[in-house]
Amino acid sequence: MPTKSVFMGPIRYNILAAALLLILQNLIAVEAEWRYRRVHRSQKLLLIDESVYLEYYPPTSQGGPPLIGWDVSQDCSLTSTSPVAFQCEKEGFHMVAPMFADPGYTEPARFIHVSKSYFTFYWYIFTSNTPSAGDMSRKVLIWVIDPLKADLNEMDNYAYSPGKNSRFLSICFKNLGQYPTVTLPNSKKLYGVFKDGYWEVDLYWPFNSITIDVTGQYISFKHRFIMDSQKSFYWEPYEGDYFYEEHTMALKLRPGYPSMLHQDPCNPHLSVLLVEHNLYYSLRNFQIPIMLAVVPSYIHPPVDMVEAVVLLEDGIILKMLGCLFWLAHGSKVVEFNPRVFLCNVVEIVPRTTCLSDYPNVAALFQYADGSVSLFMFNLKTRILSRDHLLNKLGVQPIGNLKLHFIESFKESFIMWNGSMMWYSFRDNSDCGILGTKHSPDLGWAAGGSIEEVVVDQNWNLVVRMSNNRLFSCKWGMTELLLMERWLPHWVDSHLHVEKNVISLLWEDPYMSYVQLEPYPLEMERLNILGFGMEHNCPYITFEHNMRKYYYMDQGEEHVFWAQLVYLEGKGVNIQVLRSDMNLLQFEMSDSLDIVAGVFTSNMTITAKLNKLTSSMGLMKVEVVPNLLGHKCKLPANRVSYFSVGCPPSRKIVLRVPTDIERDDSIFNFTIPGSVLRNPQDDDVVMTFDPNIAGPVMKMHYKTAYKPDLIMYEGDKFIKEVDVNFIVWEMNGRTDFSFNTTMEQAGCLREAQTRASVADEAWGPSNYKSCFVLDQQPLGDMAQPYEIMNRSYGNSITFSQQDSAVYMFGVRVVDPEYSFCLLSTVFAIQTTGISKPKHEHLILYVALSFAFVSLCLLAYAYIRYTKIYRDLQKKKHR
Repeated sequence: MPTKSVFMGPIRYNILAAALLLILQNLIAVEAEWRYRRVHRSQKLLLIDESVYLEYYPPTSQGGPPLIGWDVSQDCSLTSTSPVAFQCEKEGFHMVAPMFADPGYTEPARFIHVSKSYFTFYWYIFTSNTPSAGDMSRKVLIWVIDPLKADLNEMDNYAYSPGKNSRFLSICFKNLGQYPTVTLPNSKKLYGVFKDGYWEVDLYWPFNSITIDVTGQYISFKHRFIMDSQKSFYWEPYEGDYFYEEHTMALKLRPGYPSMLHQDPCNPHLSVLLVEHNLYYSLRNFQIPIMLAVVPSYIHPPVDMVEAVVLLEDGIILKMLGCLFWLAHGSKVVEFNPRVFLCNVVEIVPRTTCLSDYPNVAALFQYADGSVSLFMFNLKTRILSRDHLLNKLGVQPIGNLKLHFIESFKESFIMWNGSMMWYSFRDNSDCGILGTKHSPDLGWAAGGSIEEVVVDQNWNLVVRMSNNRLFSCKWGMTELLLMERWLPHWVDSHLHVEKNVISLLWEDPYMSYVQLEPYPLEMERLNILGFGMEHNCPYITFEHNMRKYYYMDQGEEHVFWAQLVYLEGKGVNIQVLRSDMNLLQFEMSDSLDIVAGVFTSNMTITAKLNKLTSSMGLMKVEVVPNLLGHKCKLPANRVSYFSVGCPPSRKIVLRVPTDIERDDSIFNFTIPGSVLRNPQDDDVVMTFDPNIAGPVMKMHYKTAYKPDLIMYEGDKFIKEVDVNFIVWEMNGRTDFSFNTTMEQAGCLREAQTRASVADEAWGPSNYKSCFVLDQQPLGDMAQPYEIMNRSYGNSITFSQQDSAVYMFGVRVVDPEYSFCLLSTVFAIQTTGISKPKHEHLILYVALSFAFVSLCLLAYAYIRYTKIYRDLQKKKHR
């Protein structure tokens, strides 16, 4: 087949190609590496007058040709101190290259792009790792720094208070009206109080990690602005060095097996790193790596025989001698665990995506004849299906195949072996080989074999080879760029991803120290692309305001926008891609503005519930341009998740008027047995919990009360409840009623009542409106109408005989109002009924008469008995 020769041809080298490959790999093995280290690493691009430090690495760990200096562009300067600092005064591309004593030895030059920006100040953000006042609140300190004049501790991110220059800057900005706004992941905004050179913000966050965004006002100082900043904090409980105790042994990598890094896909700051001499466990993004050690146990697995590790929420799976063992977090004992114990395991592959984002698990089956089948298993739906990617490729990939799933509106992933990569975009609608411009074989292009593939939050895909050569592209493109060498080939490194930062991670085997260094991907990519227009982005800017997650209840809609700016003739437009076309209705309106050949496309998107289906489910939406380039920038939230159903924190509460008295001292009360639905002779004593129903509301017994219900999403007010709801007494009291009959309410037939429908079962699923005429008999229309609504006057009336405590349940019954079963509880105590002064006179008189009568009868009996005895005595005389 022609397709097969295209895919398989690069793998079957002839003798000449193999010889050239060996020569190329040998040349790569002796080449040195040089790189640069930025002072302020959070910024993507280098700014004018900002310094970078130049570093040189010999081609081998034993040394290499001596370095005598650096060659730079004329608009740039170098410092004579060590390390050498590089600065440029003009924007644009500037050449930097090392110079060696041997004139025949050269290293490739880099063209570092320097940008001009008025945003040259930064927000410095600091917080302690421990909560304050015994709760989950913390103090966040924020101040302004100038990277050209900041203290060394501030540049190394170790400062606990502002330096002299930073304190002065912060005071100047404060006097100009500047203040920081802290935005939490739940979109809540916090503001601080200015103190001695910094702003202090009270932060409450109940979880172990958080990423906050800090923004300011557009206020300048000496024509320079403050750039928005982002900071991640980790408050995982630090276990300390208790892992190393007497009689413990370090876990080590089995000789001949590759080292590995596994990050928790749901919490990327949690990681395990397995290297030659240690197994590191990181709680805080390798700020404090812990070397794991275990005590000998009855299992006696060789501690230096760890072949692979997988990090889970409650422990670590260890593959040792082909069997899976379990090491619980905080434990020092490797043990059997029925959940994971298996033997004869060839390989364990850790998950790369969080279950909440991507529930699919893939399995590649290789048969005896060498053919391969790809299966997908959905952990939520429990459905196993066969993927047809391999059929579309027309080729059977060979070797040890691996998969990496990518967020998309439809299933997308990449697959690779040692030297080649294949992609599948959007449920195999676009698939093929992911290679360089000149070769589909990455091993041939860079030497070595593919070891790691990662994708960051900005949709940058990076491939690391075994010799530390890197490839990159934007996810969705089919051409990879070969990056300049960054680390020596003899360094055992790994790719570490945290949100929009890709770093290189490696261990210093002599110091037992883990080094985590951000990789300047944007600068290195510009160095490769250079001045040419070939790889320019087809658009100028693209942005939208879509969030990561949306919850859609009945009757709701979400409106968001997308904007695309591009030059005339580029053929670019906005795509709105959806995984399920029937779950939600999308209405899109587009407007186009043209100014001096610059096109601005503004799209407004409205998402509504599909009334024809009204079903629950999850829909993924991807809003992207139809064309991409290596220099393009994409919003972090490329894929949004619309969960149609009941929002998890939605509830209704009772709005209590301010003029109603509330009593929180009632904890029990008595109900007469005669007023219960099932009457009894004895009264019933009930226990009241104010935490369930809130304080008891006190009102006059003649008051006609109508509950006022409002809806909340957590602590956020949503709207007033303006649909039908029912009220029932939860303890079974019957001495209350409603002041509107079914006929007065305008019913066309007899309405539902508590007697006709059980309290527990009466809800949206079986609610029937009495305003819809059917073939049933009209019924008794004089009964009280027990369904309430904000819009008409049906109210609750109370017992006119006795003061009472009622505990009412409320439930929304309109089936088209919400997917949630909305209910709440409230309590009322009636007052104002006073007993008349002579209310018990009759009882007293009756008791007194009975007592007198009994006394007279007793006296008569005694008198009669005496007379009778006297007569008997006289008779016997």
